[in-house]
Amino acid sequence: MRIKSNQISNYFSNNIPKICVTYGYELLINLEINQKIRNYVKKHGYNNRVILFVDQNFDWTELESQVLNLSLFESKKLIEIRLQNNKLTKFGSTALEKLTSLDLSNVFILITLSTFDRKILASPWYKAIEKKGLMVESKPIDRFMLPEWITEKLAKQKQIASKEIIQLIVDRVEGNLMAASQEIKKIGLLLPQGTLEFDDVVKSLKNVSRYDISDIGHAILDRDRERFVKIVNTLHIEGQAPSLILWAIMQEIRVLLLIKIKIEEGSSAAKAIADSRVWGVRKKLLPRIVFLTNKPEIIKIMNKGHQTDLTIKGLIKEDPWCSITNLGLFIIGIIDRKTLPSSA
Repeated sequence: MRIKSNQISNYFSNNIPKICVTYGYELLINLEINQKIRNYVKKHGYNNRVILFVDQNFDWTELESQVLNLSLFESKKLIEIRLQNNKLTKFGSTALEKLTSLDLSNVFILITLSTFDRKILASPWYKAIEKKGLMVESKPIDRFMLPEWITEKLAKQKQIASKEIIQLIVDRVEGNLMAASQEIKKIGLLLPQGTLEFDDVVKSLKNVSRYDISDIGHAILDRDRERFVKIVNTLHIEGQAPSLILWAIMQEIRVLLLIKIKIEEGSSAAKAIADSRVWGVRKKLLPRIVFLTNKPEIIKIMNKGHQTDLTIKGLIKEDPWCSITNLGLFIIGIIDRKTLPSSA
């Protein structure tokens, strides 16, 4: 069965599937969906949690072993399978298909996709799980829906904002949902419940931090090494999660790759950029870069990003923040070698 992310509460109030797959284009919504699912299944006794990070070197026999073998101290188990790459090996696809035939009476399986490609909907393992499990798709929040989304998030903090305040936040985050969530949390921490005053919101957003994660992509696309390093160091000092910094960097690369694919399929550059939901400063910077980078370079960047991801997860012994900084400088180096015109 396939449902949309906003149908989760109704579904889980009456059902607990044995397998659930979550996917979509928006990281923040995916994270929120997964947390909701964890909360629901925990209420039904799935208190023991195992996380399996699936990359090219993953041993798929580990999955079946985790499903079939409960320890003496486990009654029910939540197994999270985090697919780092949607292109599974034949063995991996078979292992996921086989889940539907295993005894899952004491196991709940949550499969999450780190990136999303619609071709996956036609894969054998997806079709097999869809027949017996639950598939949850998170739709992106476009710029026209963003004001309503921000209003709802503020309301959960028991704060009421005028249209002017909502528009201020929309303009500040330029369509970046993760950045919008950060700004909303700042307002919740600094300002009281009730009706918000415009000047108070402006002051709180300016004073909390010089930078947020949405600034990282701007600095990279603008080839500003010094600013990029300052942003990373500032966010590090402020306690920002390195996984979110990596997401902000790789999001720019994923968008760049998506645009290049659309152009190869026959779209004009302008239409490809518009269809890829590029706004604000990015809309000015990306057209200069699209034709000056090639797919092998982008794949190199994706691979280096994957190595940084493994470092953050502790699977590679290296300082995560050094790895993030090196990744950003590596990307800027590729762009800069193309002798782009100044963005000024």
